[in-house]
Amino acid sequence: MRNKVTGSPSAPFVQAGVVNGNIVFEAEPAPVPRQLPPVPAWFISRDAELAALDTAVAEADGPALALIVGAGGMGKTWLAVWWAHHNLALFPDGQVFVDLRGVAPAGQFLPPAAVLRCVLDALGVPAPAVPVDFQAQVGRFRSLVAGRRMLFLFDDVRDADHVRAALPSTAGCVTLVTSRNRLDSLDASVRIGMREFSADESAEMFARRWGRDRLDAEPAAVRSLVADCAGLPLALGIAASWVAAHREFPIEVFARELRDARLPTLDGVEPVLSSSYHALSAEQAAVFALLGLLPGAHTGIEAIAALTAVPVRPVLRALQRVSLIDECAPGRWQLHDLVRLYALSRLDDHEEALDRLVGYYVRTGFAADRVLDPRRAAIDVSSDVRFEDRAAAVAWFEAEHGCLLALQRFVAERGRQVDAWRLAWVMHSFHWQQGLVRDQAGTWRVALRDRLDDSSAALARRLLGSALVRTGAVEDALVLLGEALTLYQGDSWGEAHTHRSLARGWHAAGDVPRALAHATMATTLYRSVDSPVDVADALELQGRYETELGRLAEAREAAEAALDLYRRNGNIEGEATALDGLGHIEQRSGRPEVAVQHYERALALFDGRHAYHLAETFDRLAECRASLGDTEHARPAWEAALALYESQQRDADVDRVRARLDKR
Repeated sequence: MRNKVTGSPSAPFVQAGVVNGNIVFEAEPAPVPRQLPPVPAWFISRDAELAALDTAVAEADGPALALIVGAGGMGKTWLAVWWAHHNLALFPDGQVFVDLRGVAPAGQFLPPAAVLRCVLDALGVPAPAVPVDFQAQVGRFRSLVAGRRMLFLFDDVRDADHVRAALPSTAGCVTLVTSRNRLDSLDASVRIGMREFSADESAEMFARRWGRDRLDAEPAAVRSLVADCAGLPLALGIAASWVAAHREFPIEVFARELRDARLPTLDGVEPVLSSSYHALSAEQAAVFALLGLLPGAHTGIEAIAALTAVPVRPVLRALQRVSLIDECAPGRWQLHDLVRLYALSRLDDHEEALDRLVGYYVRTGFAADRVLDPRRAAIDVSSDVRFEDRAAAVAWFEAEHGCLLALQRFVAERGRQVDAWRLAWVMHSFHWQQGLVRDQAGTWRVALRDRLDDSSAALARRLLGSALVRTGAVEDALVLLGEALTLYQGDSWGEAHTHRSLARGWHAAGDVPRALAHATMATTLYRSVDSPVDVADALELQGRYETELGRLAEAREAAEAALDLYRRNGNIEGEATALDGLGHIEQRSGRPEVAVQHYERALALFDGRHAYHLAETFDRLAECRASLGDTEHARPAWEAALALYESQQRDADVDRVRARLDKR
């Protein structure tokens, strides 16, 4: 072969001349991709999620797409990798894994074109054979996987466009996508929202790492770790690894360090949350930081709007899309506990925002309290909030109760004692009427942690003492009520209210004559200030104590006088309470059939309200019906009483009624 070169070549070249026959290049076949990360060693408690993946893949008519979404550290990748390893037989043509680094800053996450190149590389396409045009690359990819049974796992996807071009279009292929974004625009076979672990699941994870014996040796430390990790799988994994690596240390060492520091100790959690935070816009980041002030498990949109002082719903939707907050019920939003801690760590000056949040709860709670007990002496709060009726006020308290309790503790810890006192005040009527005596006592204990002026201190001691009577802490209650009485000297209203509370206290202590004396004193003082409904309240107590002393004629006279005053003043709940008292008198008089009539009328007037008294009325009605041999109707009344006692944590009454039911 003779080569001839003409012209002026500018680069090396080879001229082959004329070649006769076919030229065949034989290359090594592309390897079947097996790119899955190792199977997680300590995977637990995702049976429902795994079953959902199984069902979606089994029922898919074409290519299956499963989205696994949730906040950072929720275990999305572990779930996807675990399922993939346990279903390898479904994908004989290979498994492709790509970490898209979706929450990395701009310039560090894989762009869509790079994602597709990673997939083509996994499929064995040599670089010179990759088309230059992006759409041509998509076509090449889909041609290569046609007819194959493959798994594609795309981890940490930024948004739908980040991965859309790399989704196979052929039946037999399954794609698993994990993301902190909800990816609502992708048409998924199944969308799995990751949940935190329960306390039992968290403890089980620790048991698998450390062994059951070590867990059982320090139950208090384990409970503390479980609570502070707040069910976040990443946090639990970090804690489990630390304890497992320091077997010579007591678990309490790490538990104490975590209690003191939370996020700094869990040094693997903060970077995960930080990556989500730094991907936010300036407005979103500012609102997110304020959300660290949110109290309770979940919060209403009105409170959040008051806190942030901006049109907040669009921002919440944006934060929801990246799994930093969740709308757990219509209009109610929640952050994971560790996410809340991180948000709070990003907040510098929060006093003004906290003023707005406390102001919302005090004004709204005050308006709701006015509906529940309009006779109660009001505190100095200006509120333009209106509730349509009692049911609406109760519904608001029920929805916001956890937030109110948590917010009161939060402000008290920051020395905002006036706010703590006002929050205790707005919750008082709701606690009293619903029989939530432990919460009532707890809020007034918080309110009394710091120095108060005499009038506030007297009120707090009286109301805390009244609550403690109901909880059974009678000695402490009597001390507080004695202090309140001293502080109220010269204030007939305050003295009268305190004598009424002392009457209940001495009755709970078993000193009925002394209880009657205080009730009588309250009656006298209420008459001196011309307060007929309060007179009726004190007379109603007198009637009960006269009944227990066996002075039934005097008891009936006091109860009937109370009933008359309640009716003349339109006090329905008081009327119900007086009828209950008359029922008790007839029951003690040996006339249960008359007592039943009074109790039934009382129940009709209570109409499900005033849960504390309602429980006792059901209880006494059941006793009367049982004594009349009407066991068919006695049992439902006891069951109703039991349910109320349980909700009010009245343990002694729960045990007593349950024992009666067990005998029948």
